[in-house]
Amino acid sequence: LSLLGLTETQLATKQDDGQSDEHVLVEHYSRLRCLVCYRNLKEKDGRKIALNKATRSKWQCSICSKFYCVSCFFVDHHFNRAQ
Repeated sequence: LSLLGLTETQLATKQDDGQSDEHVLVEHYSRLRCLVCYRNLKEKDGRKIALNKATRSKWQCSICSKFYCVSCFFVDHHFNRAQ
């Protein structure tokens, strides 16, 4: 995770109370398709192929409640990495 520039404030776990106003990744018990991976595959190859090939992730945004793989989370949320 350190290779992707994650900080502890951007990556939460189930122990957090979830009351933050900040978009952070929270580990979820189920694995669903990454929104960005699915969207890109759907545009390129169609829905049926996207359903089979999209990355499944256990990470969910605490505010949006959408599932993301770690790398796509930053693409969709446009964080400023120069901190």
